[in-house]
Amino acid sequence: MGTSLSPELVALCERPEPKLGPESGVSYYAEADYQAVAAKLLDDAGNGPFWVFAYGSLLWRPAFAAVESRRAEARGWRREFCMEIRRWRGSPERPGLMMALRKGGTCTGLALRLAPDDRQAQLMCLLKREVDGEEDRHSLRWIDLDTAEGPIRALACWAEPVESRMFVEKSLAEQAHMLARACGSIGSGAAYLHQTVVSLASLGIADAYVARLEAHVAAEIVGMRDGQVLSTR
Repeated sequence: MGTSLSPELVALCERPEPKLGPESGVSYYAEADYQAVAAKLLDDAGNGPFWVFAYGSLLWRPAFAAVESRRAEARGWRREFCMEIRRWRGSPERPGLMMALRKGGTCTGLALRLAPDDRQAQLMCLLKREVDGEEDRHSLRWIDLDTAEGPIRALACWAEPVESRMFVEKSLAEQAHMLARACGSIGSGAAYLHQTVVSLASLGIADAYVARLEAHVAAEIVGMRDGQVLSTR
């Protein structure tokens, strides 16, 4: 059993970082663009329930008020810290990583249902948090989920887009190295991972990848605290 990523270790990674302005080269959506994307997604969903799959930060900081949640399993998808970021939970000097869905494996999380009488407004809240522009829109996917109450179709954010400026291939050791050192205007990569670990544990969800990564990140932080050189990257 590896070292746990405790709040005390996470606190060692926190530091003040400035909030950065618009990212160069990104065409940001205006209000009308968000409305158009929301309308298309609502049309895709039809008259039935609108479900959103929560597998990372939506587990512990949902962008909307869900009226129902179900434990759900996405077959053919897995969690991975594979989005390299230089803002939010990273900086230009110390890039971080955010979690997304990658093809292959199985991912267990929650299916969250939007209120039927407020779907447009709730969906707009989700889109404004997850999507900055047209490139990001291609990360939105409808995926099939298995639940105890039967199969459902849900919208997933950051589900391996065909093309993205942020998706990268990193080994587990490289992911841990980055997460242990990255911090941005909204907090550290270690804090993001720790909150995910806590949320999954509270739901009784085991994820072997997350557990291995937690141990690696904790070891990196302990090594930095104790003055050890753990990685040459």
